[in-house]
Amino acid sequence: MKATTVGDRIVEAREAKGMSRPDLARLAKVKYPTLAGLENGDQVTSTQLPALAAVLGVTALWLATGKEPRYADASEPDDPAELGTPAGLDLRLLSRTHAFLAADHPYDLADHGDAALFASAYDWLAQQDEASDTPQAFNKFLRWAAMRNLTAPTAPAGDQPKGSGTMSRWRNRLSEYADTDRELSQDPAKSAKLSTK
Repeated sequence: MKATTVGDRIVEAREAKGMSRPDLARLAKVKYPTLAGLENGDQVTSTQLPALAAVLGVTALWLATGKEPRYADASEPDDPAELGTPAGLDLRLLSRTHAFLAADHPYDLADHGDAALFASAYDWLAQQDEASDTPQAFNKFLRWAAMRNLTAPTAPAGDQPKGSGTMSRWRNRLSEYADTDRELSQDPAKSAKLSTK
């Protein structure tokens, strides 16, 4: 059976190593309640995932998302369908990405939209210096994401937005940026008025 949640993957990797939960918490220097929350599904992500992955001998990417490669020293993924997944993962950048997103709203990597958001934020932060890890930079990220056309297909009127209320607000802000950019690109006069020379 394939582990489908962060908690399932932690338990699977911990049991494969023959470790108890207290042992893993101690070795990874993670508070026991944090680890218990992750394993039980009460908490869906944590900045501690890279530390847990290091002790468990798995990649933080696999632990967070279930994507291959599972093992840090694997030359090939466990699942041939995952061959396109990059093996290199910057753990520091992963931690920065979590902190960047968590400062704005909670997210759940099991949700496809949230996982796409996380991957996009990871890509964006990889292009930025650490000075961009500020709450003000989140608006720059939203603008960048809108330009990459990350918005989901428009739902028919009356459909409820998927995800939590905060994710719905995020998606609405992203749509607003995309609409503004589209409007400015179609009306050069408006764009010239807003231009700072």
